[in-house]
Amino acid sequence: MSLVLNQRAMIEKNPRIKRQIKFFILRRLHEHYHFEMYGIFRINLRQLHSLFSIAIGYLVTKTLFKLNRN
Repeated sequence: MSLVLNQRAMIEKNPRIKRQIKFFILRRLHEHYHFEMYGIFRINLRQLHSLFSIAIGYLVTKTLFKLNRN
């Protein structure tokens, strides 16, 4: 999304809109993202990335063992 907005800011003629796009991109860059699961626990972006990496690693390992069995 940031890449698209950055490209849009490059071709934008209106300096006011260009400044607003750049400000929005900068604000999003420094924003702390977190996901909340029913108010029980919070997961930030780093934890979410780690969770997906572990899950993908598990699936790859499981697939390799399954292919090796045949």
